[in-house]
Amino acid sequence: AFQHLFGDEERAYSILLENVSRQQLDCLRALAEIGGSASMEGNFLRLTGIANNSSVQRAMNSLVKKRILFRIGKPYRFTDPFFGEWIAASRL
Repeated sequence: AFQHLFGDEERAYSILLENVSRQQLDCLRALAEIGGSASMEGNFLRLTGIANNSSVQRAMNSLVKKRILFRIGKPYRFTDPFFGEWIAASRL
C-alpha cells in the first residue's frame, strides 16, 4: 500500500528534499528512523550525526518554518507522516 502512495508522491517528496540543507536532511533521516516523532534528546541527537546540538536545533526549526515538520510541545513530527515513511523506505 505504501509503495502505491509513494509512487504517487515521489516527485513531490523529491522536490521537497531539493530545498533542504545537508544537516536538515540528516535530521529528517534521524526523525524517520525513530518513527517520525522526536524531542531534542539522546538517541535522536546521536542519530543525526551532527556534533553540535544547537546546529540540530537550528535545522529542525528551519524545517518547521518550511512546514516539513511541526512541533506541539517538545516533540517534532512530520507534517506529512507518509513523507517520513518515504524517507525511511528510500534509505536516503
